[in-house]
Amino acid sequence: MLAKLEHIEAFYVSQKETAEYLIAQNEISRATGIEGSLAKTLIVAAASFFEDFLTQAVVSHIEKNSKDQTVVEFCKAGAIDQKYHSWFDWKTSTATKFFRLFGESTKAKAAERLKNDPGLVSAITAFMFLGSQRNLIVHRNMLAYTLSDTSEEVIGKAREALKFVNYVADELFVDST
Repeated sequence: MLAKLEHIEAFYVSQKETAEYLIAQNEISRATGIEGSLAKTLIVAAASFFEDFLTQAVVSHIEKNSKDQTVVEFCKAGAIDQKYHSWFDWKTSTATKFFRLFGESTKAKAAERLKNDPGLVSAITAFMFLGSQRNLIVHRNMLAYTLSDTSEEVIGKAREALKFVNYVADELFVDST
């Protein structure tokens, strides 16, 4: 199961085309307005997508590996439902807290991979940036919140973060039971 940013990429392209059209029509202030809101919208969209995808990946792993449906239901209702944002320490650029949730063997497996894969380290940094910025945008008045990143930088970070999301879904849980 691999995550793809198809809808987010399509939205990004559509909005960039609209901004380019407005510039061609000499509607510079409207094009600038689109760019300003696009970066924030992309952060919220990417972080929301990642939350949904990772939550489903964790539930899928539990369902595949638990012989007790009661445990599965408990995890869904008690440990997963609306708990995603507590899985990470959004003030850091690491996923250490997340890896710890799945026990020492999973944490050790992730640590070993991180030592040998600088690309995964930068993917986690991008993922954590998107999650923390999403929280700031949503909780600090989205329209008034100032974001210094451009939409190009944000979509680049979303593409980068995808490596971490797919690592969790496809590799982290393999042989961890």
